[in-house]
Amino acid sequence: MQEILRAFGIHAPIVSQEQLSGGRIHGTFRIRTEAGDFIVQKLHPTAFPDPVRLMRRVVSVTDFLRPQCTTLHFYPASDGGYLHDGWRVMDCIPGVTKSSADPDTVRMAGRAFGAFQAMLSGYTPIKPEPDFHDPALYFDALTQAGTADDPLCRDLLSLRPVACALPDMHLPVRMLHNDTKLANLLFSPETGDPIAVIDLDTVGTGYAAYDFGDALRSLHGNARVPDPALIRAFTAGFLEGAAHLTDAERDSLPYGAVAITAELAARYLTDHLTGDRYFRHPDSPGRAAQLTALAKGLCLCYNIMEL
Repeated sequence: MQEILRAFGIHAPIVSQEQLSGGRIHGTFRIRTEAGDFIVQKLHPTAFPDPVRLMRRVVSVTDFLRPQCTTLHFYPASDGGYLHDGWRVMDCIPGVTKSSADPDTVRMAGRAFGAFQAMLSGYTPIKPEPDFHDPALYFDALTQAGTADDPLCRDLLSLRPVACALPDMHLPVRMLHNDTKLANLLFSPETGDPIAVIDLDTVGTGYAAYDFGDALRSLHGNARVPDPALIRAFTAGFLEGAAHLTDAERDSLPYGAVAITAELAARYLTDHLTGDRYFRHPDSPGRAAQLTALAKGLCLCYNIMEL
C-alpha cells in the first residue's frame, strides 16, 4: 500500500489501514498516514471495461462540482493519469454514513440528491454516454427469457406501461448520479447535516425521475409495501433541492419510482431464468417478487407523493 501511495506522489509513512466493507464493486481501503487520511480503491476489473475513460469522466465531473460543493478529489499518478495498476487514490472526506432511514434523515437525503442534480445541470459531458437506465431493454430481455406460465413473469410484465412511460413524455435529459442510495451520502459527524455525495462512477445522462425513483427503491430495503411517511419525506426534500426541474419533470417523478424498481426486478428475474449468471444470488426469484410487489404498490402511491 505504501508503494501505491508513492505512485500518486504521497510519501508520508502509513500509520494504519482499514478495508471498508460498504461497497460491492471496488476494493476500498482507508489509509491513515502521518500527512492525513486517504481512500485507496482497486477498481473492479470487469464492472467498468474502460477504467481510463471512467476516470477521465469522474475527474471532469468533480472539477465542475468543486466550486459549488464538497466533492471527491483524485490524485494524479506519476504517469499523468489517475490510475496505477488499477488503483486510484482520493482524499478521505471526514464524514459518516447513516443506515437508519428516519424521516428527518430521508428528507435531508432527498434535498442533497436533488441539489446534486441541480448543480450538474450546467455540466456538459466530455463525450456522450449511453443512459444508465433503460427499463424497456430489461423488459425485452425478460420477455425473451420468461415463459407464458410463469406467474411472477406475467405479474412483472404487467407493469411495463408505467415503467417504460418516461421516454414518451418528452422530458429533458439531465446529468444524474444514477445510484442514489443513502450509503452514497456523507453526513457531518458534528451537525448531522449532509456534506458530500460520493461514489460518482455512475454519473451520466438520463431522466431526473430515475434518481428520484432509485432513491425510493433503495430506501425501502426489502419492504414489499411502500411507506407513505418515507415517500413524503424524500419527495419534500428532493423538490427543495431540485429547484431546476420543469413542471413536467416534477409530474414525472412517480414514474421513476416504478421504473427503477421494476427494472431491477426484471434484471433479477431474467438472470434467474437464464441461469443466475450475473447476480449469483440464491434468492433471485424472491428478490424479484419483493421488488415486483413494491413496484405495484408504488403504482398506487401517486396521490401519496403529493407532488
